[in-house]
Amino acid sequence: MDQLLQNPYLAVVIFTITGVLLEILQVSVFFLISRLTLKEELSHENQDVGWIVAGLLISMGLIIHSAMTHNDALVRAVVFSLFGALMNILAYYLLNFLFKLVMPGWKSLDEAIKHRFLPGAIMSCGAFVAIGLIIAGALA
Repeated sequence: MDQLLQNPYLAVVIFTITGVLLEILQVSVFFLISRLTLKEELSHENQDVGWIVAGLLISMGLIIHSAMTHNDALVRAVVFSLFGALMNILAYYLLNFLFKLVMPGWKSLDEAIKHRFLPGAIMSCGAFVAIGLIIAGALA
């Protein structure tokens, strides 16, 4: 694999395909463990889901970019990116926990998004981007 990465054109193709697969994996895992159903929410034109997916994609893009910039080995870049994906999910649930502490009666971000509570979706998007920036900075 390292010999393939010596060719800059092949490296771009390999890293691009790997990055897209990691993005798809991040979104799939998030919706798998959350109580949201991507297809159902999109079919109901729930814009909040768009904010969530945008935050996940931006965050993972930042993490993958940093991981690939600072690792010429594809395997290490993938490992750092997967760690970033895990941190995104943990950050989402930490944010949810903090909301429950400061706002009595708060159920969950998942419920807020299902009920089209746009501020919850925008805060989640911001949290994902912030985590992506933090992890990308840590990888530098």
